[in-house]
Amino acid sequence: LADRSAGRAWHKSQEPIDSPLYQYIPRELCDSILHIKSHGLSTVGIFRVPGDVKRVAAIRAAFSRGEENCFLSPKCTVHDAATVLKQSIRELPEPLVPFQVYKKLLRATR
Repeated sequence: LADRSAGRAWHKSQEPIDSPLYQYIPRELCDSILHIKSHGLSTVGIFRVPGDVKRVAAIRAAFSRGEENCFLSPKCTVHDAATVLKQSIRELPEPLVPFQVYKKLLRATR
């Protein structure tokens, strides 16, 4: 989708592609989260029911090739997006909460 007034492309969720969000979060994670937010918040068992193995592999391959809008296929389900998200989080080189912050975060919650 294009926003002609601003002269830049927009992600399907209306998040600008050049948003700082994409500077800090891998696109695969960000797009998965945005897809789930837009299409799956009322889906029961979203993280329990696995996505289709072939579709998930195709989506991940598309992200690896640098493609955008990998969730636009009408066959793509929120379960596919949730599976892509879970796999991507497992493969991060560092946890979402870095080790050096983990204990401080635990203390702050007490």
